[in-house]
Amino acid sequence: MNLTAAPALCRFLGPHQGQARLRAEVLRNDAVVTTAVLGRRWGKTIGAAELCLEAAIHEPVSIGWFCDKPPRVRLAWRELAEPIVWKDKTIAPRVDPAFVARQRETDHLFEMRNGSRIQIHSCEESDPGLGEGYDLVVFDEAARIRRSIFFEVILPTLMDRGGRAVLITTPRGKRGRGGWVYDCWKLGERKEPGYYNLTGPSTDNPNPHIQAWVQWYEKNMPPAFYEQEILARFLEDGVSVLNFVPCCTQGGSADKPIQLPYFEPKPDHERCIMGLDYAQHPDWTVAWVIGRKSLRTYAVDRFNGMKYEYLSERAAKVARRYGAAVYYDRTGVGRAAGETLEKFCRSAADDTGVPVPVQGITIANENKQDMITALQTETQQQTLTMPYIAEAVSEADDFEKETLPSGRTKFSAPEGSHDDMVMALALALHGKRNIVQGGLV
Repeated sequence: MNLTAAPALCRFLGPHQGQARLRAEVLRNDAVVTTAVLGRRWGKTIGAAELCLEAAIHEPVSIGWFCDKPPRVRLAWRELAEPIVWKDKTIAPRVDPAFVARQRETDHLFEMRNGSRIQIHSCEESDPGLGEGYDLVVFDEAARIRRSIFFEVILPTLMDRGGRAVLITTPRGKRGRGGWVYDCWKLGERKEPGYYNLTGPSTDNPNPHIQAWVQWYEKNMPPAFYEQEILARFLEDGVSVLNFVPCCTQGGSADKPIQLPYFEPKPDHERCIMGLDYAQHPDWTVAWVIGRKSLRTYAVDRFNGMKYEYLSERAAKVARRYGAAVYYDRTGVGRAAGETLEKFCRSAADDTGVPVPVQGITIANENKQDMITALQTETQQQTLTMPYIAEAVSEADDFEKETLPSGRTKFSAPEGSHDDMVMALALALHGKRNIVQGGLV
């Protein structure tokens, strides 16, 4: 594709120079894999939308846009298909409606009158894009996506059309889940045939609010965070708040993760503790069982349902199976569901004939900070072990730390993401450290 600017695209407020360079260099080079490593708030999603639309306008092409999670699919669809909004006013569609054949939000399919089609997928789908043939694929936040999805599922879809791939991402370290992006980056650095690199810091975005925020970030955040998130540099292990990968010594790998539910035989040499994080349907409730002394993971169960009775009964069965003391989150859904859980646990004995002890924990920002800090310590020292469970590794990788104006720290999952597995494990560790006198364990 050797293209000039597309007059059919609305240019209100952009693109900024970095986005224009991304579009121009991707469409004009012949690399099979282009790795674009960019800082936070650079404008990656808008840049990807501009790239896809310009390629689709000029000639009939098939484009696959792959995101790590469903919430990012919705963001991508907003930038691709919905009108541009500025200061609460609708400005114009990003592409002239005369060029559009149809937009189908149910499966995020965007078709042009010239026969081009763009479809957005979540990589949480089963084998996304399998069976398709693409001229261009875009991997949005590629470093958050498993290596196997790119190399085993998506890359072969380029073969029959001579297609190309663009990896657009903020780096996540040289190893672990996002390490494969670094591998592609190194090939581009060495000028290996078929590989090409682009990079851009957050300051490429001319938005004055972002420029001011970057200055504050540089003064107030650890240098490693600034290097990775703003300057878009690869660090050895990344700067995620949590990294479960070094603790994944009980089987499985990024390419072949352990499937849930996960159950090991009940240990006969130590007692167990279970952390339970409730969630409302369709989100997931998670039960995580560890050994009190070894901190070995013996069980992880992840389930959802409409009725509190179902959630609590299933959680109680896991607790009874291991004779585990239960620590559950009593805030939100847990307030109502916990009463049912306590009924199930206290009316039923484990195989020793002893009722299963249970305690609810009211989680606020202060004790959540303590719980996540303790989890950080155990994972950094690798005293905690677990199988490689893709959902848990992904949640840990996404987990964020925010410094509030008050100076306090807030830990949470990004909007649209989950932290059920992280919090279930944190509750289990909290139970290990805070055994109530009188004997929860």
